[in-house]
Amino acid sequence: EKILVADDDRIMRSFIVDTLKRHGYEVISVENGNEAIFYLEEHSFDLIVSDVKMPIQGGIDVLKKAKELHPQTLVILATAFGSVE
Repeated sequence: EKILVADDDRIMRSFIVDTLKRHGYEVISVENGNEAIFYLEEHSFDLIVSDVKMPIQGGIDVLKKAKELHPQTLVILATAFGSVE
């Protein structure tokens, strides 16, 4: 399975990528939403793991583009920021 990981936090991104690769997944990692959307326009993925809060284009933008281009792709959004909303 092919997975796209988008997170602007280098340490978190590396942890997720290393964990997924150890389990045998093919992983592409990017550090922002713009790069994630670029990859989505060129490739399809089985799963996207994205941070919600990233500069310029965040995880919600990645989710919208993923569902527009590849509706079958599963998307997991995560964030280190908590809020009631």
